[in-house]
Amino acid sequence: MLSVIRYPVSHPVLRNLIKYFWVIESESIISVSHKLLPVNNIDFIFNLSSPIEYITDEKVRTTSARFHFNGIRDKYYIINQAGNLRVFGASFFPSGLFPVLRIPLNEFTGKTIELDDIISNFTDEILEKITAVQSNAEIIKVIEMAIVDSVDRSLIPNKYVYELISVFNANHYCISGFCEQYGVNQRKLERIFNKYIGVSPKLFQRINRFNRIINQFQGKKNDNLALFAYDNDYFDQTHFIKDFKSFIGTTPTEFLSQNNSVRQIMELY
Repeated sequence: MLSVIRYPVSHPVLRNLIKYFWVIESESIISVSHKLLPVNNIDFIFNLSSPIEYITDEKVRTTSARFHFNGIRDKYYIINQAGNLRVFGASFFPSGLFPVLRIPLNEFTGKTIELDDIISNFTDEILEKITAVQSNAEIIKVIEMAIVDSVDRSLIPNKYVYELISVFNANHYCISGFCEQYGVNQRKLERIFNKYIGVSPKLFQRINRFNRIINQFQGKKNDNLALFAYDNDYFDQTHFIKDFKSFIGTTPTEFLSQNNSVRQIMELY
């Protein structure tokens, strides 16, 4: 059985960058195979157990480094892992990762990236420090301080950028209407999203809507798909089903009929 525990962010520098830290553990040897669904943000993964394998919808297999992240994507992955699991993570806000990586996020879209390729000696420094601690909370503290040390504070989004992305994230807008309402040039908006998020405003909007629908689906076995479509600003049920299937590889009806293990990873978000 897997346990998932969240930990709050304590350092003030990270409170607008990271939503929370998390730990996934198993009490015994298990085998995990989950669909990892598209989400609107990126997590750092600190794997202190057996290797993690990602399989794309095109059957491309990648075995990740122990410390890594997956760039934002619009397709699901299958994630496979076996053994006694102990995996830590830092879940960033959609606009929170750029000051740590210092590279526009669209460079990583759809890719699995080793953290040491971006932040020199990041893995070694953390592994050296956690040898002296025992509890998950202490390990989280080590990870938190390592991320703090990697932040370029001059690159933290200013109030304008932060609020622009936050407002866009919280609502469903026509892009041109949003730009007119908030006085931002559409090309500038595209540049902001490529830099801080990694995808276009339009795709970010679609991913947000998909995440919202997945959360609405939780715990339900069957429901009125037409109502879901109209409540989430789809023109009709056909467009809703097509969009849903492009993200997850199944129709909404098929997804609802699957057991909870397929969707368990979404409890993090």
